[in-house]
Amino acid sequence: MNKNRIIIGALLILVGVVIAAFGSHALADRVPDNVQASFDIGVRFLMYHGFAALIFGSGSLHNHAAVSGSFRIILSGVILFSGSIFATTFFKITNTMTPPLWWITPLGGTVMIFGWAVFLFLFVKKR
Repeated sequence: MNKNRIIIGALLILVGVVIAAFGSHALADRVPDNVQASFDIGVRFLMYHGFAALIFGSGSLHNHAAVSGSFRIILSGVILFSGSIFATTFFKITNTMTPPLWWITPLGGTVMIFGWAVFLFLFVKKR
């Protein structure tokens, strides 16, 4: 068992639940549907990767080279991807000028894809 990965997974899920609750109550009438849809995608990716972190931290995978080699990359991608979506939504609901965050979301997605590719490569290689 890797306690740090389990803690990170639980934190991602906790934050995902809190942000989802905020989104379903506070955003419903304040943002257009496309902004709500993007926000929901950010929550989903945060939650999915929280569950992945729990799996990576427990069972037979916790010491696998594929997890060790990819976990930080995947986590960084999730933070960039979901975090930029949440920040953009915050700027929209507060009617403040949105900083140029548009490039961070696809960068985070690319980092996540790369992290999962590293995981797959290392997992297949070590089998």
